[in-house]
Amino acid sequence: MAGIDSWIDQIRDWFDRTPKAQRAVKRLSEDLDSVAGKVEQAMSGLMERVGPLIDPPARGSAPEQTPVPPEQDAEPVIPESESSVPPGVKKEGEPVDPTL
Repeated sequence: MAGIDSWIDQIRDWFDRTPKAQRAVKRLSEDLDSVAGKVEQAMSGLMERVGPLIDPPARGSAPEQTPVPPEQDAEPVIPESESSVPPGVKKEGEPVDPTL
């Protein structure tokens, strides 16, 4: 690794005594600052535009519901989809009017 250190020292010495290299580095630094400014300008507001697409806000939070204790004597309500009543028949046994 001693060879690498000497190369770095040689480059530093050359840079310190070469005005053309110093001007080139200064121009490169200015160009990089300009590019960084343009990128920053292009990205301004990007999170505001893309953020909702990445993580959409909740569509109105549902109000908190407190559980209602079941009544002791009440019969459980079975949803129509889970009942043993065939489709097209009311729970009381009457046929469903298909025109409704």
